[in-house]
Amino acid sequence: MVIELQNSTIQKPVIRKRENFYGERMVWIINGKHFKENFSILKILRIDEDEEYFRFHSPLSKTYGKVDNSWKNEFNFSWSWCRKSWSDVQRNVFIDFGDEHLFWVKNGMGTSFGKGKKITKEKFIDKYGGDLELLATVIENSDKKIEE
Repeated sequence: MVIELQNSTIQKPVIRKRENFYGERMVWIINGKHFKENFSILKILRIDEDEEYFRFHSPLSKTYGKVDNSWKNEFNFSWSWCRKSWSDVQRNVFIDFGDEHLFWVKNGMGTSFGKGKKITKEKFIDKYGGDLELLATVIENSDKKIEE
């Protein structure tokens, strides 16, 4: 597994070259602290949030009698001054805004609107391997270099 930590802006051809080189075993983590003020995450509201209604009033659904909670951690986002170089990215992209979560962009990366999910950094490390403290240290040190 290759986890590419991206701290600065990057051009579209460089993104494509790295993705082609590393292949499907690659994911991106982008330092989002630089554009946090321009990125709004909005909870998706659903009319059918009543699980009992959804469970028993969806006879045409494949999930009839079951509760579909997969949407509960989904969010819409809007991104002013988005980084368009990311619009053709082909690998999973996670944005780190400096808290305990990563925002996994499911669609709309590099555009003004899209959808994603919040996952804890701990779950990310459990899935992909690594050291949570080391990840925090790398990101913190990269921020210090930019400030200097």
